[in-house]
Amino acid sequence: MVNRAGTERAGRKSERVVYRGAVLRLGGMLGLSAAEIIGLAEALAGRSWRRCGTAEFRLVLDEYAGMLALVDGKAHKQARRHDAVAGVGTGGGNASTL
Repeated sequence: MVNRAGTERAGRKSERVVYRGAVLRLGGMLGLSAAEIIGLAEALAGRSWRRCGTAEFRLVLDEYAGMLALVDGKAHKQARRHDAVAGVGTGGGNASTL
């Protein structure tokens, strides 16, 4: 006989491990150290890293998405500003014609 509760618990644990790994990978891609990633997750979740579950790790991933959107938006804004100063996309003008 299959223990359904045990199977469900294993599935939740496996899902938690996947989300925890995603939090660590994406935090690293943002330039955060492991200690910073864990500290941020604990601050956002309001609980210790060990007690974070799938819901808490999803929350952290949502915050990472927001951070990445801000960084991406700023990078595009800076690129447009640089292009305007360099005259890119303005018919070949230069900064003195702005």
